[in-house]
Amino acid sequence: ELAERLAKDETAPAHLRERVTRMHEFISTLTNWYEQVRSLPKSTLVTLMKLGARVARFIPGGNKTGD
Repeated sequence: ELAERLAKDETAPAHLRERVTRMHEFISTLTNWYEQVRSLPKSTLVTLMKLGARVARFIPGGNKTGD
């Protein structure tokens, strides 16, 4: 709701509008990920957690640093 209101408010600083919008997008992505992950079997979750950052190698371009 805040992101929508700020998008319409031209008096709000641009950096604030951008930051709130990006935060909203991040929270939405995290929520969607959580909903998907919570349905995985426990053994799969344990394996995923043990992979840690190495899971990035399964993502195209995921081996790059500095992203």
